[in-house]
Order: sequence, then structure tokens, then C-alpha cells
Amino acid sequence: MLKSKGLIEEKGGRYYPKVFDLEAITDLFDRERSRAGRLGAVARLRRELMLKVNPRLVEIEIPKNLKYYVTRVVERAVKLAEKGRRLEALDLITHTLLPIRETGVLWLWWRDVFVYYEPKCKPPMHSVKSPIVAELLRKLGFEEGIMVEHVKGHDYVKEVIHRLFAKGHLSWPWSRSIFYGLKRVGLAEEGQSYIVEMLYEDGWLKLILRDLYGNTIKVFEKEWSGELPPPLSEKRQYKSVAIGKQHVYAMNESSYFSRW
Repeated sequence: MLKSKGLIEEKGGRYYPKVFDLEAITDLFDRERSRAGRLGAVARLRRELMLKVNPRLVEIEIPKNLKYYVTRVVERAVKLAEKGRRLEALDLITHTLLPIRETGVLWLWWRDVFVYYEPKCKPPMHSVKSPIVAELLRKLGFEEGIMVEHVKGHDYVKEVIHRLFAKGHLSWPWSRSIFYGLKRVGLAEEGQSYIVEMLYEDGWLKLILRDLYGNTIKVFEKEWSGELPPPLSEKRQYKSVAIGKQHVYAMNESSYFSRW
């Protein structure tokens, strides 16, 4: 489990730590889900064995309707931006072309890296890479940095998601499955792992992005008023490791591929 979360690495039969800030990793583990983790490991091993026997046994076909829904999402986001509803456009992209749940928050866009917070996940912070999403945001006039303002457009986007996918309570899982379709065809990928520290002081949000040794990569700031986005809605300072995997257990990801 440590290796799958990118916290240790194996070299020559020995294991070495990749993160040295122990305070940042205290919320990455959930003992109640340990049994599920063991079952996931068994399923992953079974899949790897099937790959060795016959790769076709685990091939996943991506139907053409993936392109249809991507087109619809992009067209709708462009129209929203043109009408001045930029936060709604950003929120729509956040929950479709990126793998962020309805309750999740996109915290950072930097180059082609996206760092987000998922209150329902363990660990709660993740990172992914998507050059095409970065390019789309640039074309819509967005700038890199703290992106949490998209939550202010979320109430409107709830209705857009339900109209676009028309799957009832499954509309949200279908919306975020677009990212996994893009990942399957090589247009998105898992990101690196980072230490992320977020805090709110005197009307400003600050996000500090560090490597796993604790070295600062970049500091981002944004003026903010109103209700604070999670996880700062519970405490004014938060630090954790953003894992470069959406699903630690590979089989959890297959359900999103299967929707297409």
C-alpha cells in the first residue's frame, strides 16, 4: 500500500522512503478500509496474471460516444464563458474533463498539473496531468493558479450535468468518467505526488506546493471573500500529500472505463 501510494520505492530489493514530512501523511490511511485494500490487491494481481496469459482478456474498448460527450461538454463550456459565466464554465470542466466528484474542489492548476481535494476519498488530495485541459482553459482566458472559485458556479452546473448526461443519480459518476476515457486513450494521465499546504489569512488564500522532500516548488496566492472551500471550511490551515493516483486500487478504476 505504501508503494502504491508513491510513499516508498524499491531499489535492489530494498525499500526507501520518498516523503520525509510525517505530519503530512497522517490522514492518508483508513484502518476501516484495510480489508477492502487487501481484496483490491488480490484483484490487481489477478489482472496482472491475466495480462501475462492473454492481454485481450483485459482489453477495454472505448466507444465513439466518448467523443460525443467530450464535444458536448466543451461546446457548453465555451458558450458559458462567452456569456460571461466563467465560473460555471470552469466548474463544468472540473467535474467532467477532470476526475473530480460533485463534492470535490479543484485547488490548483499549474502548467499541465491539476491538484484537487476530495472529502470522500482516503487520501483526500490527488494530482493529475492533462495538457488538453490546460490548453482549453488557456483558450477560455483562465490563468494558472488557485482555482477554487469554480465552487461559486456549482449550483448552476448541477443542473447542466443532469441535462447533459440524463442518468438520474448516476449523472455525476458518468460525468467524471469522461476523464478516465481520456486517460485510457492517452489524453490524460496520473500526476506526480506533492506535499500541499493550504491556509487562509487576512482575506488571502495561500497554497504552497512542495516536493516530497519538503522543498518549495512554488507559492500561489488568491484574494478570497465568502465561505471558505474545503478543507479550509473546517480549519484555516491544512497540509497533506497530494497523491499522483486517482485510484490506489486499479480495479476501482475499471467501473469508470466500463461506462463507455
